[in-house]
Amino acid sequence: MQCVSCRRKFPVSPVEMGRHAMRLLWKNDELTERVAKEYSPIDRRKTHAAQFGGCNFHPKNWEKHVAQPSQWPDEPLCLSPDEIITQFRNNRYTQAIAMVVSWGGMQRTAATIWTRDPARIEAVLRGCAKKIRASKSIKSAWSMLAGSAENQLGWSDVMASKTLHFLCRSIGFEQNPPVPIDGKIIVKKVWPDFWKHKGELSPDRWRQNGYPFDAYNRYMTAIQNWANQKQWTTTQVEATIFSKFSQK
Repeated sequence: MQCVSCRRKFPVSPVEMGRHAMRLLWKNDELTERVAKEYSPIDRRKTHAAQFGGCNFHPKNWEKHVAQPSQWPDEPLCLSPDEIITQFRNNRYTQAIAMVVSWGGMQRTAATIWTRDPARIEAVLRGCAKKIRASKSIKSAWSMLAGSAENQLGWSDVMASKTLHFLCRSIGFEQNPPVPIDGKIIVKKVWPDFWKHKGELSPDRWRQNGYPFDAYNRYMTAIQNWANQKQWTTTQVEATIFSKFSQK
């Protein structure tokens, strides 16, 4: 970054970089936002936790789930967030999805994820990326993944949120991407803790039958408010919350 008057280069703080980073557009839920401004589960944390770094990944175990011809990196292959993002960025959508499933420990629910043939899943994800770039919003993409219509994938909020997290980051939305929601930590531990601090307000739940976008958007409203308070990314906030409540 340069000074306009003298064109001298000067250091840019992480906060300043965050202000100029690509950002998604969100419409915050009013009641959720009011509670989140008064209560944060990580208000005393000085540093953020790191996102799960992944483990070894064996592409041959996933060949039947990916569009052909496949094109995997050389092994040994580390299943890291950076590698997942790279696969999305290279338009290897079903390879990226295989990595998301493995990274998220969702192998047991594979039957609910591979609901369409690989070519169809590839096309839906390509469409998601196009809509996100055009609108700077995940609302339409969420319906494409979690909706139950014939041309949608019918995924859970867990799978949809993990997929959109990495897809958005691959496009360049690193400051406030959607972050994963899960049942064990977020729904069963963080939500009840949030509800205890609601006072006289009654915000709606973060998960509802059919996984509507509005429910997930309420979760992201809380995450974004906490990210703004800390001047962290939403990824850093979710990793920190997950780390804290995993220890309880």
